[in-house]
Amino acid sequence: MSLVIPEKFQHILRVLNTNIDGRRKIAFAITAIKVLANGLDNKLREDLEQLKKIRAHRGLRHCWGLRVRGQHTKTTGRRAAL
Repeated sequence: MSLVIPEKFQHILRVLNTNIDGRRKIAFAITAIKVLANGLDNKLREDLEQLKKIRAHRGLRHCWGLRVRGQHTKTTGRRAAL
């Protein structure tokens, strides 16, 4: 059993595949944005894993849940580390 009602789904597809102001189709633009965002998320995750693996200072701070970019932590952000 599908979670999507076929009539409403066809309407959504029709709306997504229409041209707006002669630009690219919305569905293509949305998938392009999603692909870029997924790639960016994967790259960030890989970079952080690499920092943790080589035991760099930034990687350790990420592991511990502390501030990474040189902020003062004596009086602020005390709830950051869990």
